Amino acid sequence: MKKYVSGSLKIILFCLILFGIVLLAAVLILVLKLLSVSIAVPLTIFSFLLFILFLAIFFAEKSRYLTVDDRQITLPRGAIINGKTAFSKTLIEFDSVCSFESKLRKGDHGVFALIISLLGGVYAKDTTFYSIKLINGDTVTFTLYEFGKESETEIVSAIKRRLTLENDCI
Repeated sequence: MKKYVSGSLKIILFCLILFGIVLLAAVLILVLKLLSVSIAVPLTIFSFLLFILFLAIFFAEKSRYLTVDDRQITLPRGAIINGKTAFSKTLIEFDSVCSFESKLRKGDHGVFALIISLLGGVYAKDTTFYSIKLINGDTVTFTLYEFGKESETEIVSAIKRRLTLENDCI
């Protein structure tokens, strides 16, 4: 069984450690009275709030993992099942898979993408959407871009290796 986590988790962990160190330093400055209270108290409060914020983000992002083992794949929340977004983890047994497809959706390119990003809009990159059709007729669609390109290719090859497509499709 292999567990995949988001690539942004390392950045969030770095920020969490950074603000933890700043919080510790601010508390030490406050306790040892190295700076005036008018500087030390806001620094302590600010670093405490940012530490709590990044701690919450870290645990929320850490819970969004994808697992592939010999019998099943567990998708993080956000998979689309028959056109509706699932707000819980999605468990797919490989024995119940009828087909596995991928579709590349082109993102924004050229001058238009530059203008959108300069205006603060959302810039869409090229994204591959994967669809798994199940024997019962359900279709599960998901993306793997959050795990990084290297992990994405590893996940897709692991899924393709484990699939038994002898199942009858509806």
